[in-house]
Amino acid sequence: MSAVRHQRVTFGLLGEVEVRCDGQLLDLGAKQRAVLAVLLAEPNTVVLRHAIVDAVWDAEDRDRLNVQKLVTDYLSRIRASLRTAGISEQLVRLTATRTEEPGYRIEIAMDPPEVTIDWQEFRRLCDRAKAAHDANDLDDAERLYEQALAQWRGPALAGLGASPLQAIRAKMTIQRLNAAEQLAAIHLDREQPTRAVAVLEHLAAEHPGRERIAALLIRALDRVGRRDEASVAYLNTRTHLDAEYGVEPGGELEQAHREVLRGRQPEPKTAVLNNLPPDTPHFVGRGSYADGLRAQLLQPETTPGAVVICAVDGMAGIGKTALAVHVAHKLAPQFSDGCLFLDLRGYTAGATPMTPEQALDVLLRRIGIPGSQIPGDLDERASLWRAELASRRILLTLDNAASSGQVEPLLPGTGGSRVLITSRNSLTSLDDARHVSLDILGLADARTLFHRIAGAQRVAGMSDSVGNVVRLCGYLPLAIRIIAARCRSYPLTELEKALAAEYERLAEIDDGDRSVAAAFAISFDGLPAQQQRFFRMLGLHPGQEIGSPAAASLAGLDTAAAGRLLQLLRNANLLEYNGDGRYRFHDLMRSYAKGLAAQQPRSDQRAALRREAAWYLHAAALTDRLFAPYRERVPLAAPTPRVALPEMSSTDDALKWCDVERANVLAVVGAAHANGDHDIAWQLPALLGEYLYSRRHLTHWLSTHEIGLAGARELGDKTGESWMLTNLAIAYVELERFQDALQTLETAVGTLRAYLDAHPSDPVASHLLGVALTVSGNALEGQGMPLPAIQFHEEALTVNETMGHAWSTAWVLSNLARANLRLERPDQAIAYLRRAVEGHKQLNNEWRMGTDLTDLGHALECAARHQEALESYGDALRIHRRVGGRWQEARTLLLMGEPLRALGRSGEADEHAELANHILRQLDDRRPV
Repeated sequence: MSAVRHQRVTFGLLGEVEVRCDGQLLDLGAKQRAVLAVLLAEPNTVVLRHAIVDAVWDAEDRDRLNVQKLVTDYLSRIRASLRTAGISEQLVRLTATRTEEPGYRIEIAMDPPEVTIDWQEFRRLCDRAKAAHDANDLDDAERLYEQALAQWRGPALAGLGASPLQAIRAKMTIQRLNAAEQLAAIHLDREQPTRAVAVLEHLAAEHPGRERIAALLIRALDRVGRRDEASVAYLNTRTHLDAEYGVEPGGELEQAHREVLRGRQPEPKTAVLNNLPPDTPHFVGRGSYADGLRAQLLQPETTPGAVVICAVDGMAGIGKTALAVHVAHKLAPQFSDGCLFLDLRGYTAGATPMTPEQALDVLLRRIGIPGSQIPGDLDERASLWRAELASRRILLTLDNAASSGQVEPLLPGTGGSRVLITSRNSLTSLDDARHVSLDILGLADARTLFHRIAGAQRVAGMSDSVGNVVRLCGYLPLAIRIIAARCRSYPLTELEKALAAEYERLAEIDDGDRSVAAAFAISFDGLPAQQQRFFRMLGLHPGQEIGSPAAASLAGLDTAAAGRLLQLLRNANLLEYNGDGRYRFHDLMRSYAKGLAAQQPRSDQRAALRREAAWYLHAAALTDRLFAPYRERVPLAAPTPRVALPEMSSTDDALKWCDVERANVLAVVGAAHANGDHDIAWQLPALLGEYLYSRRHLTHWLSTHEIGLAGARELGDKTGESWMLTNLAIAYVELERFQDALQTLETAVGTLRAYLDAHPSDPVASHLLGVALTVSGNALEGQGMPLPAIQFHEEALTVNETMGHAWSTAWVLSNLARANLRLERPDQAIAYLRRAVEGHKQLNNEWRMGTDLTDLGHALECAARHQEALESYGDALRIHRRVGGRWQEARTLLLMGEPLRALGRSGEADEHAELANHILRQLDDRRPV
């Protein structure tokens, strides 16, 4: 009994769901913790099984899984974990009730201090705090609310995903917010606004629609002298309520805001300057950007006396000026001394950018300084400008800046002024600025903009065409505006058809006064010569995105130089950065770059494309050596490139590279064939075979190998032709196109036999013959003819053993095993598979070894050797997870169900099936396993 008295058990729901015994965390799975949380939310109370199911599983899983049984299994495991931890049933006990519908209860000994549930402790402290507050005992109420909120370690029921336990989590969160509001109100009543801010600030950010928190925070900020931040808090909450719910703030929030406004001292009125261009009547889709800029420009300086600067950058035609003008109009009433707008002509057709001296001259005259009093020296002009602004509150909008150097002399030195800058360049050297990069419009906003300019009646009933047109415009506001304006005079269907041709697209996005191509040309013309050449070269790249090594190969540079140039083009917003060193063009910018690339000499284009294709070829060869280290190698025609190849030392490295570069490699295959590089056009698909097979990218397998076959035949390369034919047949078998496979293999086998008659010792040709023969066996087996299949496999085995092809030998053994299983010969299959596994183990070929271990498990199960089957499946599972074989992992998990159920472990079988189906849904793979 003494051990029970000294045992300490804590249940945590207010943060990560956890159970601790004497400080040690119990190891419970996510679903076990979710089921336990439902019971702990109301301890000592019966919870019906359907209520647990509804709380823990979403509708899809409830339909798909045997969740009723899973509840029972998980509760059994929870009991076992509590028992293993030594937790006495006198303190904690899980019980089932015998009612019409099964129910469960967690019985907690609530009186002794040895057992605590943080959720219950929080509620107990809140009840005591409320009672103290009702009795006007603010000291006690404040202390108890603080203790209650200290129970929270993070969001309620964290670590279980967003979907499970939503109702319980919402209930807990609401009570937390209620307690925080009560505590903050007490702090304000006791003239402790700083403590109120500390309670509310992070909760206001997490729950922007909670009006009472916002109202209390606004009052607290106002009382500590942070009135600008109070206004920002009001604006943020108002914006959120409008965006999320379409409602205006309620009375308490409005009252708090009015109190802040009444507390401001009016500043002396002076003549207000305002030369802002008109706001656009078609301002669409930039609400979050506009609200963010308004909030930032209204925020107080982070350092006393520092000037708040916001710099907006983006590609040509993205809508930077429209956004800046719109924001400036909204903020104008906040700046008592006016709003100044200046176009610095950084990217204006037919005009040279303003010098800082010219810009300062214009600005000084606009605030009333006579020309005779403006110094000639730049530094003196800048000093005068700063002195004039020191006592003024002005919003200065500097539009169309060319560089940081053009802008820096124009910035105020101190005071209450704010600066809003737009530029096509990322003005990264403005260290103190708050930078905003403007993105393209979303589909809905792009549609809205098109409708407003073209006229809703003009495009009524043409939703699909409008969606397609704005997509072809790259969701770029300038392009959409031009085409929508043209739609007033031309049928939308004609414009849609004209835009569909990529090389004509930019020419169509031109209304005589505005042109996307002309806007891009201004950006390009402003580049130094080296960057212009590099930009043109990137226009040759056949893929959607590119990294430094491939760009270096294309341009004939080293990797470091290419990396620097990519960054410079990104800073100029001529490229987009995707992260992880990858860059891409906007769709219209890619069309522009392709047009420039096509103007280069054809010989330069061909050489650049071959350099890039050769780099991809040799990089793919590295992956092939890691996936299949002992298979006969694909002969490479192109010499090793000068640009460094990616570093890879494991199949995991190879997988990551292939996953990242897959789309590019597929595009390079087609580009190589079109460029006349037919050798690379067949060798590259051959090198990708293991990867495409393991990831089940069979459509890409077919498309690349069809191109490769055409290339090999163009060259008259019998090895290449046979390799492509054999690999195509493998894909046909996987797709159950068995007759196509046999016809293709008949050609391949005939070609290889004739070639080997003349070159009997050729290792590549003999390897391919062995592969073609065993794949023929697989195709026959697929047609339900295992005996003829075995004959082909045995001939393939003879070829491979004679020529010493260890890799192919192991593969044929596994095919022989499968054919014998079809004939209900599990013992022969087991023997073949053990040889295959050992062969792949000797070759360190984990991909194939994992597959064969799965097949071995299946063969052992067919022989009713359940425990041995499970052991083989377990070995296979570890390999599949290590090498990233997701489909084989799912297949193995599903096959484990039979031996598990045979051994009475149905709960584990159900869990494995649940995980396997989750993987298959992620892969979008519906093939039977």
